[in-house]
Amino acid sequence: MYSKKVLFFALTLILLIAIFTQNMFALTEYNIPKAVKAPVLDGIVSSGEWDNALKVVMDASKGNIPTANEPSFFTPGSSFNYMWADDGLYFYADIKDNTAPGTAPEYGAALNSGDGIQIGIHTAEDSADGGSGQHLFFTFHPKTSNGDPDIFEHFAINGNVNGTCKIAVKFEGNSFLIEGFIPFSTFDKITPAIEFKTGAKLYIQCVIMDDVDGTQAIYTDGWWFNGEKNAVYTLTDTQAGAIETIAETTTAEAETAETKTETTTPTVKPAAQTFDILLLGTLSAAISAAGVFTVNKIRSKKSK
Repeated sequence: MYSKKVLFFALTLILLIAIFTQNMFALTEYNIPKAVKAPVLDGIVSSGEWDNALKVVMDASKGNIPTANEPSFFTPGSSFNYMWADDGLYFYADIKDNTAPGTAPEYGAALNSGDGIQIGIHTAEDSADGGSGQHLFFTFHPKTSNGDPDIFEHFAINGNVNGTCKIAVKFEGNSFLIEGFIPFSTFDKITPAIEFKTGAKLYIQCVIMDDVDGTQAIYTDGWWFNGEKNAVYTLTDTQAGAIETIAETTTAEAETAETKTETTTPTVKPAAQTFDILLLGTLSAAISAAGVFTVNKIRSKKSK
């Protein structure tokens, strides 16, 4: 009877550990809808043009910012919003900021400083850092030392990409909105190559940069150089953007369709396979230990 209680306790403990660690290492999954019409990049979210876009809220209270130096500077409510089209990835970042930057970053040079955003993208779950040619990492500054915004890719291109990527900016006090575009042709610089179509997956990291009177703060919802530890974004054929405008030129049924608003409740996927193997090994070892402990107890009881 005693041995059964010990075994039951051991197996219950193992199950609780498995559930806890699985949740710790679970990855977030999002779906990016497809724009029926590309938004106008003017720094203004006009009526309808971003309807149903994926919205990823950067919120420290939700635990989706594992890296945050100077966390006291963080202003809640910022978000990254995404749609895709046949030519590339469209986004706008709505950044809430209660503090003024000390100085504007130097045009084309200060890559991890000042106020702005960064977006890191891997095309495979097991891809590594930019030095291996498997990672695009962009800095988008809304305003630099010469008064203009700039875009810089850190690794695969290692240079200013204002002529390739596009952004438009609008300030409201210290807060700002960046509306932008990353063409899929940019991904020719990294491996593995993927076909940008419904079902394609990107591993994306969203970053907010905040300069507070010369002290730099950086907040991210992912990991810097590990595709497998970033959220998974799947391109879908769900419509987004100016849906009603397009509907007017199609069928009568489409004309009466209501614009949907996506609720971005993320799902989670199991951790990388290497972790599953480690977890199975841990469970096996724990079960073996529980068995040995039980057998020893039985033998001890019989010897008395």
